[in-house]
Amino acid sequence: MKVLLVTSEINYMPDNYDRLIEGLLQVGSADYKVEAVVSLKTLDKKLLHPLMKMPFAGMWEMASQILKNISREKLFRKRDQLCARFHCSHFKWESMNTSEAINWVRDNHIDLIINLRTRCIYKKKILEAPRLGCINIHHGILPSYRGTFCDLYALSEYRPAGYSIHKMVKKIDDGEVFKVTPVYKRERGERISYQEYLERTIEKEIIDLNSLLNEISLGGKLPKPLEFSEESTDIVYTKNPNYKKIRSLIKEGITL
Repeated sequence: MKVLLVTSEINYMPDNYDRLIEGLLQVGSADYKVEAVVSLKTLDKKLLHPLMKMPFAGMWEMASQILKNISREKLFRKRDQLCARFHCSHFKWESMNTSEAINWVRDNHIDLIINLRTRCIYKKKILEAPRLGCINIHHGILPSYRGTFCDLYALSEYRPAGYSIHKMVKKIDDGEVFKVTPVYKRERGERISYQEYLERTIEKEIIDLNSLLNEISLGGKLPKPLEFSEESTDIVYTKNPNYKKIRSLIKEGITL
């Protein structure tokens, strides 16, 4: 089974998410092979403008992590080195919806695309390009919690924070769910670092994705989706926190 990994050129994850990519490249079995890694270009004004504001909002850890990730990618080309070490192609594309991306997936007979928390909205052509479609790691507990920074809001509200692996469809966060993994539940009054929480998620994601990929490869199809009761399908949408919300989160004991 041929797999394509898609992530962001720069993100706020520890080690720029390279640890997850390396984990999948290392544990890849004879049943599936990561054919290539795609870094979607994100280093532009849309990233730099909020990055400059982060320290003023008190988001020192996240700002520091993004700067480290920029250094990893632009100065030391860590992802290039990682892919070269495992003899895996590395592409830098503007979007997964370009003709370049769609044609490459079709021409190379990719079976499955795994989207690693990018903000790219996949359109019909790329969703249908791989034989088995596309799956995504969503940073919240589906089907109830959708949008952005779902895990951060969960930590703030003392709910279980975690991630879900689901099929990508035209409607965002609405596809069949294959795996839901709670990672951490914050105790009342507990101080917690969001970056430390993200560190915990990566190790679990490697295990879950490898297990899922082996299951898909052996079965030749996507697994049976999870079933949810009506009570669990009330939907809450969250968005990027504004300055006021960020200050509130920090005051509540979450280090950003």
